[in-house]
Amino acid sequence: MARCLVLLLALLASFIFFGPVRTLTLDYASSPQAPPRQAERAKSSCRCFPGDACWPEQNSWDAFNRTLGGKLIATVPIAAPCHNEAFPPYDAARCDTLRNTYFFPETHLENPSSVMAPFFTNNTCNPFLPASVPCTLGYYVSYAVRASDASDYQKTIAFTNKHNIRLVIRNTGHDYNGKSTGAGAVSIWTHNMKSIELKDYRSLSFTGKAMKMSAGVEVKEAYEFADSRGVMVIGGNCPTVGIVGGYSQGGGHGPLVSKFGLAADQVLEWEVVTAAGRLLTATPDQNQDLYWALCGGGGGTYGAVVSLTAKTYPATTVSSATISFTNTGYNADEFYDAVGTLIESLPSMVDAGAVVIWLITPQAFLVEPATAPGVSKADLDNLFQPLIDNLQENAVPYTYMSQEYPTYLQSYNAMNAPWNVSQNQLGQ
Repeated sequence: MARCLVLLLALLASFIFFGPVRTLTLDYASSPQAPPRQAERAKSSCRCFPGDACWPEQNSWDAFNRTLGGKLIATVPIAAPCHNEAFPPYDAARCDTLRNTYFFPETHLENPSSVMAPFFTNNTCNPFLPASVPCTLGYYVSYAVRASDASDYQKTIAFTNKHNIRLVIRNTGHDYNGKSTGAGAVSIWTHNMKSIELKDYRSLSFTGKAMKMSAGVEVKEAYEFADSRGVMVIGGNCPTVGIVGGYSQGGGHGPLVSKFGLAADQVLEWEVVTAAGRLLTATPDQNQDLYWALCGGGGGTYGAVVSLTAKTYPATTVSSATISFTNTGYNADEFYDAVGTLIESLPSMVDAGAVVIWLITPQAFLVEPATAPGVSKADLDNLFQPLIDNLQENAVPYTYMSQEYPTYLQSYNAMNAPWNVSQNQLGQ
């Protein structure tokens, strides 16, 4: 499905944070060759891995947890109840419940280690494999820190730097590039940092209402907050994607960007902890290089973002539309001629401020939806008229619907149905 354009586009992670990491297995330490290789790795640039001699003893982890106030979480794979070995014992009822909801975002959001792009778990503790298949940590992080503020970031970065351990930054687990998980890593889990504030912002580049959002805020939460204050904020289509992380740091597409620009274009300032553990504010006038690097350079590439402050826009009416038609096998020429007409119409739609999300397969074409802030229903219908005329002239059956809504949030709620992450494994 094309409902979620928020693919969390990201560049390769900086070696400052992640470093080169070998592909290893959890039973590496049991290999007869383990001691020499461990000694070799200790002298190399590779990260320390569970089973290596450099891996911290349990008392070090316990001490680290005390500095965090008990926020360190040892990973238990989400599908452990579906397997016989290790972690919680096999539980048929819990396993069936998990299988029935596994491909919905809500199943993974509150879990500190699970991810929504299962390619990157490499069948680690797969709930759909037989119970006799062992459940291991595999490609999941070893530990997660339930971060509450910048000091938790700093303590985690200091600990992983000291012990040369891979660091991962994770909010919801939506990352389709697999950066929110990693074997042998410690994760800064930002999901519970939900603070949102509407500010009167003044700088050389912008004066007006702005929203400051902590790292765990999701798109739908930002939309609802903005709507309650009579403003709009730029976000994506997927309601549960984090707005502060890889979404904005990767550019950030969404329903309002034709009118107002990408999410990265809205950022007025970033609060970020660097790999050296420094808490900095980056704006166009302060730490400028870091500011511009974060505006599109990829989530977690240049630091761990604590919050961002973004422009808002006055609330306005929003018109939305959907259209669909099919290729029956007998009307292929007419089908593709209609698709061409829609594509030819896209520049005028975008110029009017509309974002048109469309999907084509050999069997069907679907727009779901077109979103046009500040555009009337009649004007949006006119933009689709060339396509509708083409379909009617060629006797291609179609379904068209349009509506004008008082607010963006009402349009968003009406046009963005719940979706299943198994249908949205894009960008692989």
